[in-house]
Amino acid sequence: RRKNDFDFSLPWTMGIDGATSGDSFAIVGYQERKDSKGKPYSCVKEWVFDEPDEETGHYRLGEIAELIANLCQRHEPEVVGIDPNRMIIMSNQLEDNYGIETVSFAQNNPTMCQATSLVYHLVKSKELRLKGCPKLKEHLANTIEDDKGSYGTRFGKDSKQSKIDAAIALAIATLAYEKLVAGMDAAIVY
Repeated sequence: RRKNDFDFSLPWTMGIDGATSGDSFAIVGYQERKDSKGKPYSCVKEWVFDEPDEETGHYRLGEIAELIANLCQRHEPEVVGIDPNRMIIMSNQLEDNYGIETVSFAQNNPTMCQATSLVYHLVKSKELRLKGCPKLKEHLANTIEDDKGSYGTRFGKDSKQSKIDAAIALAIATLAYEKLVAGMDAAIVY
């Protein structure tokens, strides 16, 4: 197995997918690297919450927001990507309480089919390094290709009980990196 040497000192993006009706709450960090031969590969980091509070049945969103704020303050991701519809309150809390700006990645077909395509490429080309991320690996294994016609395919669940939230968070983080980070070094004039 190839090492997943995620490095917070290098550019990275964060994707966040919130929980609804028994799902997980997932935060995934993503970055692209090159090996000693110049071959590209991608590293990931996961923070996945599978069990809501026993008393309330809800996730402790305040604690999750603090974790996100801590990660952002200590490790400064280039982009924090979030679904604006499902996560509007979390996005507002991050902005109001911690000064963290998020970038909207709506979970509609045009956006998610493009994001899913990027992740499929990483998996099929064996560029994605998942060592140390068991939940993300599990969530990716739970996905199926959900055909959306002219838009392409996006992640779907293999069963109603399956959790795929970390895969969705990875797709958001990957698309954020592709659209807003990749090529930044090439654009800098020295």
